[in-house]
Amino acid sequence: MPRTSLLLDACIAINLAATDRLQRVARELGYTFTLVQQAAAEVGYLSDTSAGDVILAPIGLARYDRRDLIVMTMSGPAFGS
Repeated sequence: MPRTSLLLDACIAINLAATDRLQRVARELGYTFTLVQQAAAEVGYLSDTSAGDVILAPIGLARYDRRDLIVMTMSGPAFGS
């Protein structure tokens, strides 16, 4: 059965990635999370500390299965193309 798409902004995508359970949440709720490319470009890094040093870990959206997360391109005059 096809899943319902749920459009995310960058902040929600960052928070879901930080839980390390994006895939599980998507599957339990029956959604395919969707981001437009412009929002995906704003998803950068998660930060953590180790021995007092700040460590930045890139959020790799490409690691998620397309059943769980899709990044789509929007085009046209409203989107600068």
